Amino acid sequence: FKELARGQADAAVVPELSAAPDHPDRDLPRWCRSVLDYLTQHRSFLRKSMSEMEERPLAAEAACKGPHGAGDVLARYVKALKAHGLAQPQGETDTAISMLMSSLFGDAMCREMMPGAFPEPAKDAPARYARCFLRAVGVPRRAARTSRTAAA
Repeated sequence: FKELARGQADAAVVPELSAAPDHPDRDLPRWCRSVLDYLTQHRSFLRKSMSEMEERPLAAEAACKGPHGAGDVLARYVKALKAHGLAQPQGETDTAISMLMSSLFGDAMCREMMPGAFPEPAKDAPARYARCFLRAVGVPRRAARTSRTAAA
């Protein structure tokens, strides 16, 4: 189990988000889809790691390497959004990151066990999660168009 956990942790690749965010309404849903797909593909391993947490805490920690990295990617992205004037400075960044990551994780782990508890249809969930996240950190709808119009 330790070897499997180590291999999974080393294989966890967190997609990046642009340091120059021009299209958050387009880029973040794609990113959410990628993270959700990864979590869904690895849910069996993640569930096993969670069940072994008390006996093998290091294995569970290794299993969470990807989700923790995804939170770091989001924090950098929000910082870039704010630096480019696309998000309000007072947005609830930490809470919004926690909520988005929890939503993606819960969706991947529980959708099949809890019908009706997650956005439907399932294919639209990543975009809906991304929209809520962007509003929580203070990105208005069509932020990219507003940014380009202001620059012109």
